[in-house]
Amino acid sequence: MVTQLKAAVDELGGNTKEAAKLSAALRKAAYRSVRGVQYRIGKNGFPVDRFVAVEVDGSGPVWSLKSKEVVLEGTADPHLAACPL
Repeated sequence: MVTQLKAAVDELGGNTKEAAKLSAALRKAAYRSVRGVQYRIGKNGFPVDRFVAVEVDGSGPVWSLKSKEVVLEGTADPHLAACPL
C-alpha cells in the first residue's frame, strides 16, 4: 500500500488535492511488486495477482519458503464482473 501511494503521489508531482487524479494514479499502480512483477489493480480496487506454489524448507535451524512454480496468473477478485465501478 505504501509503495502504491508513493507511486501515485510521485506521478502527480506531490499534488494530492484533486481526488479524481489521485484515484486514477492509485489505480495505475505504476510500480513493481515485491515479487518482481508489474503490480495491477482491478476496476474494483483489488489487486490482480499471481499465485506461486511454495515448499517449506526445514533442512536448517530456521524454516523458510522456497518458490516452486506459478500456479495462477492474472487472478482477479471473483466479484470483479459484478462491480459497478
